[in-house]
Amino acid sequence: MSRTLDEEAMFDPRAVFDLTGTSVIVTGAGGGIGTAIARLFVTAGASVLCADVLDRVDETTAALQGLGGRAKAYRVNIAHEAEVRAMTAAAVDRFGRLDVMVNCAAIIRTCLTADLEEEDLDAHIAVNLKGVFFGCKAAAAVMTAQGSGSIVNVASS
Repeated sequence: MSRTLDEEAMFDPRAVFDLTGTSVIVTGAGGGIGTAIARLFVTAGASVLCADVLDRVDETTAALQGLGGRAKAYRVNIAHEAEVRAMTAAAVDRFGRLDVMVNCAAIIRTCLTADLEEEDLDAHIAVNLKGVFFGCKAAAAVMTAQGSGSIVNVASS
């Protein structure tokens, strides 16, 4: 039985788009949406730098490599600009270029606003705002120099 293009895409993203030769950074790749995004890119043929502050990024990367994907784990705290610049340089060193930057890392501490401590607010701003900005800034510098690239910022609730 033959499949339609839509049915084929459910099994192999390359039926719709082939990203072989594309270099991607996915922050927050250690879990949740970030893991799913990294998996989609690897399945479509891209080389992916799986970035996260969490140890789980090693498991994610090993699973992607087990699928035959070209993936590298990278530990980073995106709240620190120097670490984000180093991460971006590592991707370029490893893959030769940077085509896509996916800023997916985020933190959430759920509580009533009245109970939110200042240190928790500072952590949210450092990761969810400044971290995304640092990712955009570092990626834009590389992409401007090479003449192409795409930045994707992910938000969820």
